[in-house]
Amino acid sequence: KRSEANILAAELFLKLEAYCAQFSVAGSIRRECCWVSDIELLLSPLMASDPQDLFGEGEISCLHPEIDRLVARGDIVRDPDHDKWGSRYRRFLYKDAPIDCFIVMPPAQWGCLMAIRTGPWQYSKRLVTSFDKGGRILPMGYRVDQGALWDRDKLIETPTERDFYKAIGQRYLEPWERAA
Repeated sequence: KRSEANILAAELFLKLEAYCAQFSVAGSIRRECCWVSDIELLLSPLMASDPQDLFGEGEISCLHPEIDRLVARGDIVRDPDHDKWGSRYRRFLYKDAPIDCFIVMPPAQWGCLMAIRTGPWQYSKRLVTSFDKGGRILPMGYRVDQGALWDRDKLIETPTERDFYKAIGQRYLEPWERAA
């Protein structure tokens, strides 16, 4: 049930909030579906200076090591059925619930990923397929790559979901209005 999934998402928020600049629930919970099959989280990590960077210009995520600590403590378990454990996506189990953890790392943009990860997947597929590739929403010449919207080779800033919709010339749809 969505109500049970919301409780688990809130518990994860409490465990991870200190390591995130932004944290939101996406997917079927955000669309207010009664039943959900997994919990989709969108996280933007806090960044810190990389102590191993001799010139002090590099940054590292504060979130990734914390997720690794949660695994080491047994609070979460890497999903044995999905070997997904990268810098942008991690799949794990929390109290036996499958969690899809989407991490906003540059050049990714929060608004672009929030629109895509809210779904449903059929809608998201249409959202990222440009006219010249047979799509009906994304303008010709635009593409979504690495979690960001591009006009040919130019990154389009989409800090919010509304910015993403505006950039592609579409009316913003509330999550529950997004049909498959």
